[in-house]
Parts: sequence; structure tokens; C-alpha cells
Amino acid sequence: MSHQACALVAGYPDLMARLDAQRRYTFVNEKYAQVAGIPKNQLLGRMAGQVKFSKKWLRSVQAAMDAAAQKGQTQKLEVKFAKQWYDTSIVPECDGSGNLISYMIFAHDITEIKQTQNALKQKQKQLAESEGRFRTVLENSLDAAYRRDIQTDAYDYVSPVIEQITGFLPEEFRAMGTDEILARIHPDHIREVERKLELIQNSDGSSGVLEYAFKAKDGDYRWLADYFRIIRDQQGRPLYRIGVMRDITGRKETEEMMIASLNTAQQRAREAEFERRIIETVINNVPEGFLLVDARSLSVLMVSRHLAEFAGKDQEAFKNISLQQYCRFLNVAGMNGEPLAFEQMPIWRCIQKGEVVVSEYYRLTNNKGQTITVLVNAAPVRDANGEIIRGVAAWRNIEPLQQAEDKLRKSRDAARAARGKAEERRRILEAILMSIPEGIAVIEAPDGQLRLVSHYYENFIGISRKELHATSLEKRMQHYAAMENGSNMPVALEQTPSWRALKNGEVVMNEEWRMARPDGSQSVVSMIAAPVLDDRGEITHAVTSFRDITKSKEMEATLRRREFEFRTLVENSPDVIVRLDPQLRCQFVNAAYERMTGIPRERCAGRTCRELEMPEAYCAILEKEAGKAMSTGREINTEFGFRGLFEQRYFWGRLIPEFEPDGRVRSVMMVARDITERKKAEEHVRYVSFHDSVTGLYNRAYFEEEIKRLDTGRSLPVSLIIGDLNNLKLVNDTFGHEEGDRLLQKIAEILRKTCRNEDVMARWGGDEFAVILPDTGAAIAGSICSRIKRQAELSNGTAVAPSIALGFAEKSRTADNIYMVLRQAEEQMYENKLAESRKNQELVLSSLLRRLRVKWPGLDRHVERTSELAQRFAEKLGFSDSQMEDLALFIRLHDIGKAVVPDDLLSKCGDLSSSEWEQVKRHAEAGYRITNTFGDTARIAEAILSQREWWDGSGYPRGLKGKEIPFLSRMFSIVDTFDTITHHRPYDRVFTRQEAMEELQRHAGKQFDPALTEAFVEFVSASVH
Repeated sequence: MSHQACALVAGYPDLMARLDAQRRYTFVNEKYAQVAGIPKNQLLGRMAGQVKFSKKWLRSVQAAMDAAAQKGQTQKLEVKFAKQWYDTSIVPECDGSGNLISYMIFAHDITEIKQTQNALKQKQKQLAESEGRFRTVLENSLDAAYRRDIQTDAYDYVSPVIEQITGFLPEEFRAMGTDEILARIHPDHIREVERKLELIQNSDGSSGVLEYAFKAKDGDYRWLADYFRIIRDQQGRPLYRIGVMRDITGRKETEEMMIASLNTAQQRAREAEFERRIIETVINNVPEGFLLVDARSLSVLMVSRHLAEFAGKDQEAFKNISLQQYCRFLNVAGMNGEPLAFEQMPIWRCIQKGEVVVSEYYRLTNNKGQTITVLVNAAPVRDANGEIIRGVAAWRNIEPLQQAEDKLRKSRDAARAARGKAEERRRILEAILMSIPEGIAVIEAPDGQLRLVSHYYENFIGISRKELHATSLEKRMQHYAAMENGSNMPVALEQTPSWRALKNGEVVMNEEWRMARPDGSQSVVSMIAAPVLDDRGEITHAVTSFRDITKSKEMEATLRRREFEFRTLVENSPDVIVRLDPQLRCQFVNAAYERMTGIPRERCAGRTCRELEMPEAYCAILEKEAGKAMSTGREINTEFGFRGLFEQRYFWGRLIPEFEPDGRVRSVMMVARDITERKKAEEHVRYVSFHDSVTGLYNRAYFEEEIKRLDTGRSLPVSLIIGDLNNLKLVNDTFGHEEGDRLLQKIAEILRKTCRNEDVMARWGGDEFAVILPDTGAAIAGSICSRIKRQAELSNGTAVAPSIALGFAEKSRTADNIYMVLRQAEEQMYENKLAESRKNQELVLSSLLRRLRVKWPGLDRHVERTSELAQRFAEKLGFSDSQMEDLALFIRLHDIGKAVVPDDLLSKCGDLSSSEWEQVKRHAEAGYRITNTFGDTARIAEAILSQREWWDGSGYPRGLKGKEIPFLSRMFSIVDTFDTITHHRPYDRVFTRQEAMEELQRHAGKQFDPALTEAFVEFVSASVH
């Protein structure tokens, strides 16, 4: 075997040893001897049991060797020794007759993998626990926090404070693209912002600060300080930019005002800042420190030289001082600069709480003002009883890495000195290549001639070792023509990991490739390639290996597909889906939950319903039912409601426990369906069943049920009020049922205002109302009736002022019949209605005339003039006293029907359309219905109905003619027309008296009674003379 191959075996970073059939060491490499703690020359010839490994390690290896000897097969196991984990293989070697002649031991250090897995689990747990606390801080901070996905170039989180700073809502700000954001940065600052961002993202930098003027939503520029950090993946590629934005407009304005006088001070500050950054960069990149504290006295036992030098003290100055005194030398703060409380310090937490602190970042400041960022690990030291006796805190130090490099150089020197054992090492290497389950190949510079190849490699590609050794690198690469890297295009020789390692010195780690198999199929492999250098640093060989990961990739793809299918179903489900942990914190919510509650799902993660400020009733139900599902492990059905984003919503839900492999309930999944519409339908049916649709009061069915319920001794005394609404039929007939409904609603409103919350108010019939007054005597019932009457007199907004006749009665003894009490109240109501009929008549007429005066401001003057003129004309005609009374009443009420005519038609200047004229003509019939309703005015109702009839029968509403028209109507129509045309009117000019008399004479025999017209003209002429 070549010297280079021997050097490779001797310097192999894994542990290697060979034992004969009696299990005595015949060969070990440097790494094995180093871990065993015995020089190689002293280790050779010893029995395996004489080497001081741990008992557990020795037992495991001895058992594996026994199994290998019995089965003649390689045995694999994972063992731990000296705090290190090793993936170990025991390979038996036999002669031609099958007799065991030796054992080969190969052990690969997997400690870092184990630590990484443990650290990852711990980190995930810490992240899950702290996410809720961090989000609460961000939501309540005066600064706006954000996270921007560098891959998608979009914000996926912006805290609500952004609205106070920029005027934009969080969702508006998240929707902005890079171009839109840059467009709002002041033109003088854009280039610097882009330069800094590109510099930090494309370099190894992880944080930075940007200051720039930003145009807010109101158009004004505001100065922002953007403190950000770049989050990268394991390959150093930027993934996210997270940070906070602070409004520094006030500070910038102050700076601009003082800039003239502070130029010198600013220059010095920049120089000091530059020097401070240089010092901080050096300290941050050489974080070396160590602290040992006594747990009982909380006194410092020891500090490292680097820590003491940084604190500006001698190491002796730290001995036996208290931890509080130590904190005066070094001030510890969080990464954002906030002071760290004593109880939050890593060394205190590990001593007092037993915490193991792993990879936490802090800022250290000494008495000189120097500040560094350190990565701290801290752990408690316990005695045999498990009590904490010491606390240890350490900074990360790069010295172990330098020492490892020195050891590596020494191991290379030792490999050169061990070339005499080339044959033994060759057999060791052959055994490795025969047993290791990876495709390993060693090629030689400069032409790539194959020197070593594993058995797994031959079998995988289907080409014998002899053929491989006989071909050049270029010809061997023809067998790799089918090798692909994510595409169907052939791979160029220069792109293969072997060539890159051999020619470019590149170290290729875990690249995924596709490789053709002998059966025509393709497998996915993970490839590693690295160069081997000589003492002068020149490449002599390249080592490549691959491992088949086809099944892992297929399983990964299957899991991704299933996860996608499940998430698609959950996200598009109309039902609300929530997963709760044992503390009832939300682990997952779907889009339906977000739509229903209006709470972003990011805010829900890690929070309980109370922390999300959900309604108390919902929280109580969820805590009770989810807790029951957690404790019993059974599915629970429940109904609950809460006020969502727009209205109260109701849900029927099922809480389904999810279990750990050991049977413990891990979480509860709640699937809830919106039943709001069903609930509304049920509520509507219930409401309609017991309420009047017009007034909203209870109906008669409910009223009668309440009478039965309250007809007990517990509610005595109980009083009943019965009311009958006056003038409802008149309003319905005259103004229409819509106005009648408005009158009913007005009375219902008055009842609600005057009665108490515990009273039961109902619409008893068409125009009848009833009220039950529990625990109320007759005196209070009478007082309530008085209040109802007063409120009715003061109310407005209806065509006719509301008026209601009321009666009440009291049940004071259990023996009294409640229905007799109701009858008494009803009889009293009818008595009051009869007694108040004249008052009601005047109320109706007065309210209608008042309504008409609003429509027609000149009504009173018109009535006054026509009254005087008509009475004098009536005296000439010889009217009796009763006819004069009828005339006076007729004149007062002759236009009362115009109360139903729309205001704009009464005052319209132009001609009326046919439909408008039909509305105006309704006033005669309306006036007839109003006056015919009351006994005192019924005698003039016929005259009011006929006042627009013409002598020739062409009038309205009935087309009467001649003496079919009542005398009072014929006489007053002449007087009314004379007064109307001789005074102002919006639709025509004013006539003189002479013109008016001529107009009357022209229409005599057509519109007016000829005889009465002639008499009126003579009367007016005589009056003028």
C-alpha cells in the first residue's frame, strides 16, 4: 500500500483498533490511544479488559465481540465514554477455514450530533415558551416590531404601533412591496438605505441600524430608526429581517437645530464610536471568560484571566466577593440594551433554580464603559445528594479550536512516523471498505486515478473494482453520465464533487444527487467530498463518499404531501378548528377561527382564551369542557357563543382528546360548527310567538300566560291597566294604515317610558292595550295611568295626537278572581272613554288644524276673512240661529281634510299633474270622515264633503249638481272662491273686487248657484258703496 494511504489510515479522525482472537490489542490509531489515555506503544499487547474504559462501555463492547464471534457478522452499537458518544462497529476477521483470527473496532464520534439534537429540542421548547411573552411585549411596545421574509420580499408580521408611527394600519403596511416602501423613503436617504441593507445581507453581518425619513400616510416625513437583525440558515443565507422601528423625528429636529454648534463634538463622538466598535468587534469575536460561584454563600470562587482583564481588575480582586459586588464590575444587559435584573442572570438562575443555560446572548459592560456581546453557557454543580454546591458560567472560547488544529498537525506527523506498519493498515483499510455501508472512493492527483473503493460502491453502481481501477477519471465519469442534480441534463465533469475536491480543493458536504443504478432505476444519494493535503498544503488525493437516501426522500415527500392534504382540508373547512395544549393554550387555529373572531392566528399561538381577551362566558365553558376532555380522555359535546368580528355567533362543538404513545392526553382538538342562523331562527320563532309585530310589545297569548303565572300570593298586590286607543279607525281610514301603525307604535313607546322594567305590557287587541303591575297597589297604578296620559299629551310625530282611555283595578287578596279584576279595569276604561269623548274630539280637531296651519300658514287669516264675509252674507239671506252656528262650525273645519294633502302640493306654483290632482281631491272625503266621526260635527259632514261640487255636476267627489248640493256648500263655495282669488296665492295672480265679481258671474250656472251668485254680487256691491 502507498505511504499516502497509510497516512490516511493513521490520521483517520475516527477511533480504530485491531484485537487478536484472544482480544489483545495488535493495532490502534492515534485517536483511539488519545481517547483511551494510554500511549500507543503501551496499549499494544494489552487485553481489552485491562484498558480503563467505563464499565458500561466495556460490557457493551465485550457483548458485541461475543456476538460477532458467534455469528461471524459485523455488530453495531452506540456507546458513551468520557462524555463522548461513539457509533461503534465490531468486525470479525476469519481465515480461509472460517476460524476467527482477529476483531476490528471502528468508532465514529457522534457527540456533536447528539448535542445538536438535544440542543434543538431544548431550543424549540424555549422558543415555544417565550413566543407568547415576546409577542405580548411587541404588541405593547412604543416601538413598531416587524419581520420581513427576505425570500418572498414581504412583511409577514407588523405590530399595531406602526399605525401611530406612520399612519398605516398593520395590514396596509404588510401589503407594501419593496418598491412602495422605497418610494416613501426620502430621496436623499434611499441609496444609503439600499447600500447598508445589501452590505449586511450579502456579508456575514447579522445586525444593523438604519435611520431615514419616511413619508407617513398624511404626507409628512417622519424620521425612523430601524434596528434590525438578519436571521440566516445554516449555510449563512439570509432568511428574515426582524427589527423594531422607532419614531426619532423629535430627536432629529433637535439635532438639526443644534448641528451648527455641535460639529466638533459630533466628530469626536464619531471617532469614539469607531474606536468603541473596533474594541467591541474584537471582544465579540474572542469571547473568553469563566466564572465559578459558591451556591451557599453566593460568593465568587474563581474568574478567568480574560474576564478579569476585561473588568479592569486583578483576578485576586474577585476572590470571595459577593455576586452583587461582581455585578458592579460587569453590568449585564439584554440584547436590546435593557438592564438585566439580578434574578435573570444566568449564574443566579443555575444556582437558585437549577437551570442549565445553553447558548444565551447578553451584553457585558465594564466600569470603563466597554461593551461586548457574549454567548453564555451556565450550569449547576451538584454533590452526591443532588444539592447544588457550585454554579459555573462560561463564555465561548476559540482556543479549543486552535488546540484541535495543533493536535491534527501532530497526528499527521505521527502518521508519517508510522509508515512501517503499512501492511497492517492496508488490511485495516480494506476491512473498513468492505464493511462500511457507504460508497467510498479515494482518487489520486493529478489525473484522478482510482486508488481505493469500497465494496458498497461496487455493488451500488454495478461495476467491478477491477474495471474501475483500469479506467481513467475521464472514462469513469462516462459511467456517471446518468448522474443528475435536480434536472435531466447530463452533468459536466467539472461539476462533480470528485473533480471539485481534487482540482479546486473544495469541501463538499451532503450534496443531494441522483445516481443511475444497474437495473435502470435512479437513487437519491447524499455526497461528501474533501481534498487530502500534504505538508506543503498541496492536494494529493480526494476522498468521496455517498449514502443512499432514496427512502428518506420518498418518506419526506410522502409526509409533505400528507401534511399538505391535511392542512388544505383544515384551512378550507368552514368549521372552526382549534388545538389546545394541557394548559389550554392555542397550538393551532384554522382560517375559519380567524374569520369568526377577527384575531390573527399568529397572536393566538401559545395563548389561552383569557389572554386573547375572549368573553368570560366562552372562557368558562371552554375551560370546563376542555378540562373534562383532558381529565377523562373522552369526547365532549358542547354549545357556546361569543361575539365575533361582526356579531354574536353561536357554535356546536366537539372536543376530541389526542393521546401520547403512553396513553396520556397530549392535547384537545375542538371542531365547532356555526349554528348562529339556527339559533336566530329559533329566537325569531320564539319572539314572534309572544310579541306583537307592529308595536313590539307582548301579544295577548303571552299576556294571558303571565296572568296565570302571576296569579299567586307571591306577587300581591297586583294591579291591571286596560287601555283603548282613541281615533285609530279615523287615522286608518283618513291617513292610511301606515299612519295608524305609527300611532300604535307611539302609544307602545309611551307605555315603555312610563312603566317599569318588571311590568308586563301587551297589545290586548286591535286598539286595546293591557299592563300587569306586579307588587303594585291601586294608588301606584293610578299614578302610572296619569303619567301615561301626560306623556300622550306631550308627544308628537303622529298625524293625530295620541289619546288613550285607561282603566285600572287591583287584586289585593289571594281569593280575588284575577279575571274579575281584569273586567273591572275594562269597565272603568269604557266609562272614562265615554266621559272623555268630547275632550278627545277637541284634541283630534285641534291637532289636525295645528297640522294644517304648519302646511298652510295663511289658514287663520283665510278663516277669519271668510267667517266675517259669510256671516254678513248669511244675515242678508236670513239664516236662523242654528244655521248661523252650523255656518260658523263649517267655516272653521271646511279645510280640515287638507291635513292629508302633501305639503309640497298645497304650495306648488305650477300646474298639478293628474296624479297630484288626485291626491289633492282626497281632502273632501278626508274632511267628511273626520267630521262624521264625532257627534258634534256630524251635522256639517255632508256639507264639507260637497263643498267642491259644481252646479253643472262636473265637480268632485260625487258629481252632484244643482240643488242636490247642500245649500251650505253652495253658499260657502261662492264666499270661499271670492276670498281666495282676491288674496295672495302661489299659483295665480290676485284679482280686484270688480274682477272677482265678474269671474263669479262668468261661472254662474256652471260652477256656482246662479241665484246665490247674483245675490252675493249685489251684497258685495252694496257693501262697497
